[in-house]
Amino acid sequence: MNLTETLTTAAPHTEREDLIRHLDAQTDTAYGLMEVAAIQAVRLLPEPPAYQAGILGARRQAADVAVLIEAMSTAATANGQIELAQRLGTAAEDAHDLLILLAHAAHGTIPADPNDEDQEDGEKDQAAEPVAA
Repeated sequence: MNLTETLTTAAPHTEREDLIRHLDAQTDTAYGLMEVAAIQAVRLLPEPPAYQAGILGARRQAADVAVLIEAMSTAATANGQIELAQRLGTAAEDAHDLLILLAHAAHGTIPADPNDEDQEDGEKDQAAEPVAA
């Protein structure tokens, strides 16, 4: 199911307990399925450059999430759902911070150039720019 289908067809939870169970199940699934595979995969990474593909993939996913959260925050504001918009705004800020941190991690996969004093941790790239306005 793609994102558009999820947004338009998924039934919302109406009871807090059901929502909590759903959130817990998401977390359990993510950590249960990926933890062993991730640990085994990263043990095989010999040098920092080998981490780059995983970091860039995670950042691509985080960017998708950041854009979605920004869009939902904008929609909530437009619909007068101020409390929800504020919560989504906070989540969007954290998602943006994650993008910056992952960009800095990606820069850590390439040896620093001692002759390039101006570029430190991606200052000249778009790592610190917002994904969505």
